[in-house]
Amino acid sequence: MLPPDTVLNHFDPDPTTSLGALLPLIQVKTLVMHGGQDQNVAISEAENLVSKLRNGTLYIFKGRGHLPNITAADEFCEVLRKFIVSA
Repeated sequence: MLPPDTVLNHFDPDPTTSLGALLPLIQVKTLVMHGGQDQNVAISEAENLVSKLRNGTLYIFKGRGHLPNITAADEFCEVLRKFIVSA
């Protein structure tokens, strides 16, 4: 079990600790995967993230929600495998 402070911090992010400024410094190929029907995180957030990466790729799971690693496990693994092999 996690300490209460850890759990609360996860759900109450500190806006002063944004790592966004570091994104352009990442030089390795980076894969961002996002459910096309995600109701928790807008797809624009994933698009924004990828736009700040030098070598970012966005893969959208059509018709899937917030957890495509569970709801589309086979596709998720195949996309990840191909990305790793190509990187």
